[in-house]
Amino acid sequence: MIKKAVILAGGLSERMNGYADSVIKCLLPIGNETILGRTIKMLKKNGVEDIVLIIGYKAEEVKKEFGDSVRYVEEPFYTKEGMLDSLHYAAHEFNEPCLFSYADSVFNEDVLKKIIESEKKDVVCLLSKKKVDEEAEKIRFIDSKIIECSKEIPIDKADSQFTGMIKLSEKGSEIVRETLNSLKESDEIEYKNVRDLITIMANNGNSIPFEEVEADDWMEIDFLHEYEFAKKQFVTQ
Repeated sequence: MIKKAVILAGGLSERMNGYADSVIKCLLPIGNETILGRTIKMLKKNGVEDIVLIIGYKAEEVKKEFGDSVRYVEEPFYTKEGMLDSLHYAAHEFNEPCLFSYADSVFNEDVLKKIIESEKKDVVCLLSKKKVDEEAEKIRFIDSKIIECSKEIPIDKADSQFTGMIKLSEKGSEIVRETLNSLKESDEIEYKNVRDLITIMANNGNSIPFEEVEADDWMEIDFLHEYEFAKKQFVTQ
């Protein structure tokens, strides 16, 4: 049973053309809730009560928004370091079955239920059937197991795209924690993103299955036009 979620919520809003300069992207409204508030509400509704936010950019605003309803891990060097550095600050939180997610994804509750209820083991990535583009975190898989996650995969070679959500068993959490610690100790600075983490775990011989959701049920907000579309596509649940 999944009781914990670790959410990466400290990034800058560099591709929103200044729109989100006054507020961190995950605090932008969708209906009468914020993007992240909507996710937290759905998580708690589905039994995920222990929610850990990894924060950096506009950390105090995030704390003000959610107060003591969640826990926080603060990344002090978010302007200089990558996602994996931020994740390493929370490596100790990967100590039990949990979900990992980006804070700027918008999705329907059925998406959350699908990954929570998946019977696949250890490290289960959630993929989308949405048509891939150049900016997508593209996926290649063989025999229903992920072998690579990268933006550099050519579109015509991509099998799917990563949503930013991963379900981890206790063993899966251990794999993530040990991989993060190993990368930090080796100072492998070329590895910066969650997609790198997925590829490394696959290259290390770990089986990484996946669940896949319909294109209209999930969206990651990177650009202003995506946010405008999401406000129309997704209703508050």
